[in-house]
Amino acid sequence: MLTDRVVICMKWGTLYSADYVNVLFNACKANISGDFRFVCLTDHAEDLANGIEAFPIPDIGLEEPHWKHGAWPKISVFKQQLYGLQGRGLFIDLDTVIWGSLDLGVMSTHHQGLGLGSLHSILEKWDGLWKSYSHNGTSL
Repeated sequence: MLTDRVVICMKWGTLYSADYVNVLFNACKANISGDFRFVCLTDHAEDLANGIEAFPIPDIGLEEPHWKHGAWPKISVFKQQLYGLQGRGLFIDLDTVIWGSLDLGVMSTHHQGLGLGSLHSILEKWDGLWKSYSHNGTSL
């Protein structure tokens, strides 16, 4: 299925089980109109529901302490050429509860709607997946 709308989540370690990914996937199916891809970047793809695309979390050179503390692995969603993903991306944390439509302002092509800037990494939307991001000459 080719689409320009991609929902992404990440699961690493043991804090969240595959059940969290599956519940989020089902909530997205119930609250997004039309086709979209659901991608989970993970170090353990076991027990994920059919329809969830699982890919390894990209290596971006993080040291071990950064994997265990904080959300540093999440910046890997901006890695250039991320598994061929294209289009509009919506990143959702696994502990996010969805109780209504994500169509207006999030998965639509309109730039009005939800004030996503104040939600930090819980719910992030961006267009033009995936561009090259660099800092001081180092690209992701």
